[in-house]
Amino acid sequence: MATCVAASTPQTRILFGMAGTFTLAGTILGAFVNKRFLMLPVLVSANQLLMAKRGWCPMSLLLTHLEIGTDRTPAAAVPTGD
Repeated sequence: MATCVAASTPQTRILFGMAGTFTLAGTILGAFVNKRFLMLPVLVSANQLLMAKRGWCPMSLLLTHLEIGTDRTPAAAVPTGD
């Protein structure tokens, strides 16, 4: 099975998973609850286009700031050896 090299980083996989989840949830909620929920997939799509064009998106900045899916270890978790 072929894999996407760009999707091999944990943060990228998290972003793709969140995008798929929000798109599916927005579509289902738009179909059965209120048509305004269809704006959620539109915003996710715009975010994905921004990622494709510029190489970053607001969610990736948030995940990096929270150190989710990065190789960095929070400073409080690093053993000092004392």
